[in-house]
Amino acid sequence: MRFDFYARSVSALLIVATGVGCFDPEGSRTAWEGTRQPSRPTAVFPAHEQLDKLPSLPPPLEAFATDSAPVDAWAIAATTSAGPATDEDSSPWGGVARAVVAAHKDSTRLSPALRCAASEVAKFFAERQAMPTESLRRFMVARCGTVSPDTMPVVVGLRAPARVSDAAIFDRLQGSLRDRIEKRLQGPGHHVLGLATVREGGQFAAAAVIGSDEVDLDPGPWVADKSRRVVVRGTLRAPAAAVLGLINRGDYATDECIADPRIGLPHFAFSCRLDEADKLAWMQILVRRNGRVLEDTLADVLVVESDTAGLEYRPHASGSPLPVADAAMLTPVLVDAINRTRAKANLAPLALCAKQSAEHARLVGTLIDASIKGRDSEADAIALGLLAGWNVDGLIREGSLMSALVAPTRDASVWLDFALERPAGRVTLLDPEARRIAIGPAFPASGGPALGAVVTTYALFEGASDAPKQAQMVERVSAARKELGLRALAALDAGREIREQARLVLQGKRQPYEALETVMQALVERRTEYVEGFTVETNDLTHVRIPDAVLRAPAGSLAIEVTHHRVEGAAWGQYVVLFVLARPDPSQPGATF
Repeated sequence: MRFDFYARSVSALLIVATGVGCFDPEGSRTAWEGTRQPSRPTAVFPAHEQLDKLPSLPPPLEAFATDSAPVDAWAIAATTSAGPATDEDSSPWGGVARAVVAAHKDSTRLSPALRCAASEVAKFFAERQAMPTESLRRFMVARCGTVSPDTMPVVVGLRAPARVSDAAIFDRLQGSLRDRIEKRLQGPGHHVLGLATVREGGQFAAAAVIGSDEVDLDPGPWVADKSRRVVVRGTLRAPAAAVLGLINRGDYATDECIADPRIGLPHFAFSCRLDEADKLAWMQILVRRNGRVLEDTLADVLVVESDTAGLEYRPHASGSPLPVADAAMLTPVLVDAINRTRAKANLAPLALCAKQSAEHARLVGTLIDASIKGRDSEADAIALGLLAGWNVDGLIREGSLMSALVAPTRDASVWLDFALERPAGRVTLLDPEARRIAIGPAFPASGGPALGAVVTTYALFEGASDAPKQAQMVERVSAARKELGLRALAALDAGREIREQARLVLQGKRQPYEALETVMQALVERRTEYVEGFTVETNDLTHVRIPDAVLRAPAGSLAIEVTHHRVEGAAWGQYVVLFVLARPDPSQPGATF
């Protein structure tokens, strides 16, 4: 059973635009298109009191894959590409796979790529009488040509001396395997299925690999071109609010892939660049579903420098073993290990939030239980409540949450290597701007060889000046206008009023719309141009929406002021961007605007 999810700076997708107004040159008329209302939080979280009412449950035993076995290397002899299923397996076991798909024809299809992966799982089980670790299974699935991020293997096996016939083995095991496959196919969504068998060395194993099928990608392999770029195209099978592409770069970095702006959901295309030093890298496609806030992994794509032939799995070991005995020991050991890794990446260390970590520790089992058992709305509420960071010292600007469980091990370094294997974990643990961390450790109640953690990191608003962000916002507007074939707008001197009003917003003494009105009124009293103003509030200036009038103005001058504040009752702070645009009065004869 898999438990692995990620929440990326949820505020990046929650942006509030308010206070849009126009003044005439004489200052005698005010025509507001927006509303004069107080700011609203750009990121809304469950109240602290709601979290206090939640029970503290132990993590379910099925969340920990203690039946797996680590290996130093694993090579795959043959692969196949994802494509239409065929009936190439004419054995009775192939008949089982076809019968299962026929019974779920509206939601499940056969996958040659997953049949390849199932063959590898069966081979592993026959050799070691154990399951591959999740890290190895991801590699098997990717090398075999599919991108499902959440595959679940189902295996049955027995000792099979030569005197035992294949037919006898089939009669004994097929019912059990089919029942277990059927159980995995319960619930909503689309699935892909591959089934294969191995008989060697006196052992028999039949394995089925089941994965989600929520995206239709153009077939791989995904090989970088001469410029070390690869384009990943696809179509979502279900509606979504947003989709994001991330790719690993080197040992520590992650880059956001470039989305093709000409393509709209449910279709998408991402251009991702492979680092010069990488022969391969994981790329992930993340999706935020309609009605949800947390992002789920939609696809794991293995991007390679050249042909995949000869690639083999080798687990990454970043440091010496870090054995831990219990949950109380795991948190400080992980913080120290994460900070050593951040130092190698030239990143600032993270300070542990003890009170927030206590809240994480109380609810980590409840979150895992809700996630494993399909209570999505409950899992969302808990994860968002932890991400809120109600007990974090400092004003939060943005945050990320990730989780991972590893087995069979009590080695914290194995957890960290697994967490950093894919982009989602790196974005949380190695965020360059993060300064705080909270950890909720998870151990199986049975005391078995497994450990896990739910981790949040937080970037803060530090200091009273947002001048660097203001400069970045000016550059972003100019770059966006250039893409539209428009020249940069001239700089508008909005005088001391705009700086003074921004200071009052920062101190909580002035609402952004009031600050904008004051600045605009002062401008129209001393200028002959037509003045428009806009306020936008967000936690992520990189993705904030630029007002269309600013973006497409053919002429004029522009002032931008960036500050931040905390809305009453909000968990996080948020940026306030004041846009003031001066242009020729469109009502006057000869105006060219």
